[in-house]
Amino acid sequence: MRFRLMSAAAAATSALLLISGCSVVDETNPISKKEVPKPTVEVTADAPGKKLALKVTDGTFENVQLIDDDAEGALVDLGEFKDPSDDASEEPTDGATDAADTSDSSDESSEDASESADPSADSSADASTDPSADASADPSASTGAEASADQQTTWESSYRLAGDSTYTWTASALDADGKEHTLTGTVDTDKLERTEISARTLIGDNQKVGVGAPIIVNFGSTVPEEFRATVESRLGLSFKDADGNNRDVEGSWAWLPDVDGISRIHYRPREYWPEHTDVDLRMNLKDVPMGKRQKGEKDVELKFTVDRNQVVEGNTKTHRMVVKRNGETKWDFPASFGRAGSRTETHNGTHIVMSKHEYYVMRSQQWDYETPTRHAVRIHNNGEFIHGAPWSVGSQGSANVSHGCVNLAPGSAQKYFNSALYGDPVEIKGSSVSLSPASGDVADWTYEWDDWTALSAIPADQREAAEEAMKENAASASPSADATDPSTEGTSAPSESATEESTD
Repeated sequence: MRFRLMSAAAAATSALLLISGCSVVDETNPISKKEVPKPTVEVTADAPGKKLALKVTDGTFENVQLIDDDAEGALVDLGEFKDPSDDASEEPTDGATDAADTSDSSDESSEDASESADPSADSSADASTDPSADASADPSASTGAEASADQQTTWESSYRLAGDSTYTWTASALDADGKEHTLTGTVDTDKLERTEISARTLIGDNQKVGVGAPIIVNFGSTVPEEFRATVESRLGLSFKDADGNNRDVEGSWAWLPDVDGISRIHYRPREYWPEHTDVDLRMNLKDVPMGKRQKGEKDVELKFTVDRNQVVEGNTKTHRMVVKRNGETKWDFPASFGRAGSRTETHNGTHIVMSKHEYYVMRSQQWDYETPTRHAVRIHNNGEFIHGAPWSVGSQGSANVSHGCVNLAPGSAQKYFNSALYGDPVEIKGSSVSLSPASGDVADWTYEWDDWTALSAIPADQREAAEEAMKENAASASPSADATDPSTEGTSAPSESATEESTD
């Protein structure tokens, strides 16, 4: 009987333990753990001439990139996260397409995962600050990450979309458990119906230039400020040395004041160009919005070469003009500069060779003269030249007698003329007056570097981040990089489609 009672007690205890054990959820067992929804991304705005807007549900954005692979050299658009409580302020554009849901596929679904984006066609960019479409995250997605869920569920591109183009976006998003998911999709933009405007460069294709040569792009009309970052982001530059290896050059674009209703953007390096640099400029401007009623006419590619390093050093006090190659003196000419007086002195500062003329007639209404000259090299658009002046040979090397030009003996002028290239620096010192940004339309080297970079429509940190992302993308795409996860690979995908991969 006692044995039976003990057995009954043991049975009761076992039953209690069994009941208790059934009430415990094994968090390490994937069968017992509740499945966390995967993030999905929706395109909420994609009209040409406007910004692309994305929103994520069941997750939060970590980062987003927007790329147009056919716009070589154009900046990657990293955009910005917007406050989802803001209402969209941009009005729809004619031809805008409806937003489509771009849910990411499960890791196990190879059929859905195979639909990856195939980037093609032109791309564009924008500096508009209009907020994106209103979007809010599913409350279940903000568990454990409420702060970021409120702030990083809506993304907007920095630059405006070009017309008739295919864009690829890639987004990294976190689900409620902090697991990272990578999603990609494509967006096809409609044709942009606007008047075409041209873009022309001062440098010609395959031209050889000096180490101080700025790249000057003149547009066929005024480009409003709110469109300038978009245009600037489409100007891609690459540099190679004489052996064909990539070369790093620190430089910046700058929007200079409009002239006669024409907008212009200049590029110059921080220091003079390294000699023997091959420069490739790609202006990806076809169908890029350049105003509410304007768009770029066509894409343009310009290739030119920075030749030898030749710099002129002129000193108005010693009355000498020294021509240097790679820092070594090639010629040391006696010269006569502008005579004393604020209106006639040769200006201090860095000029550049603008043009040269074997025969040129110097005219001045102010001083009432008309003088034929030979071997005239224009060094600024304020009327300053280096030219032959046989009438002042007696003063060259000892006195300044010109109206502002640099006078040389005929033989000296011919030697310099034959050696000069567009963009060769001409540095003048010793005068009581100096060049300034207001001295002429090409005064790029009169700006301090910080003042020059401030004239770019794209903030320096924004450009730096985009260029770093482009380098990382190029490295990952190189043959030596690891192969892409096949779950995200695919051929052409429909517009506004998405694929996804996730990482722990």
